Amino acid sequence: MKRTTIFKKAVFTLAVIFTAVFCFQAGAIANDVSSLQPAQRIIIDDTDISSRPDAIAAAQGIIPPPPPEVTAAGGIATDGTVVNGNGYSTNGLGIGLISSWYAAIYYTGSELELFGYTTTNYRCDIIMTTLYLQWWNGSQWVDLNSYMNVRYYSAVCDIGVKSPCFSGNYYRVRGVHFADDGNTFEEYYYIDPNFVYVP
Repeated sequence: MKRTTIFKKAVFTLAVIFTAVFCFQAGAIANDVSSLQPAQRIIIDDTDISSRPDAIAAAQGIIPPPPPEVTAAGGIATDGTVVNGNGYSTNGLGIGLISSWYAAIYYTGSELELFGYTTTNYRCDIIMTTLYLQWWNGSQWVDLNSYMNVRYYSAVCDIGVKSPCFSGNYYRVRGVHFADDGNTFEEYYYIDPNFVYVP
């Protein structure tokens, strides 16, 4: 009788140990598989509006509209040479790291959506896209917030941002696009001429 009880306890203990080991290995395999999944575009939800001046302006009244914008795009290379482009592609200008760059802003009816990307002609050590949410204060465009995505040893870096907004205000986006490969770097900027008005 005692031997049967001891045998049953031994079998039960081995079963528990086997189950624990199996679950641990299954979890480790799942983690390995998930780490191989492609990286998704970084999406930022900006909810920090406690000190934003556009919220105060919305409560105070109407702000006069900004003047019509002209697309502003260009950049600077390692040697300090200023590069002019069309905002979408370097068109062979510059030193050949950055191949295209862009930034845009949209009003969805309830919030602002910002989008931007930087691409290079080949994988670079560092590639960066920074978006600046700008607000028209009645006389000039001022930065409200900045959002950055950095990729290492990559040829693409994009970013999306969702931000709250306030009625009666004008907004636009400014993008800064950077790539570095060894001792060579290139930086471009782009301002979306299509600012948005929040009714």
